[in-house]
Amino acid sequence: PKTASGRPDIVLHVEEKPLPLEVKVFDPERGYGKERIIKGFYQAKRYADDYAQHLGYLAIFNPSLTYLELKGNTTLPSLAVGSKEIIGLVIDINPNRPTASKETKIDREVVTDEDLK
Repeated sequence: PKTASGRPDIVLHVEEKPLPLEVKVFDPERGYGKERIIKGFYQAKRYADDYAQHLGYLAIFNPSLTYLELKGNTTLPSLAVGSKEIIGLVIDINPNRPTASKETKIDREVVTDEDLK
């Protein structure tokens, strides 16, 4: 659906309440790095504004071997963007990721509240 800010990727309706969801891919080797994820948080915030919701949602698909960590000031995997809390869901989809017992060094990228200020 079209909103004042554009088109959210998905809008779920839970108990008659619209929940806009932005979707991004994190794959630094293909040029989809941290800046793209930061942009996704801002988009999710705008869509939460458009639907007058306190929470926004960002689904992040990660096909890379780089671990993506979201570090906010709450126990939820969320970051504050202005007056909104955006819940980020990182979904690791790389079938070649080593098992936990075989993984030695983890390359990681961290997105924090400070990155969104």
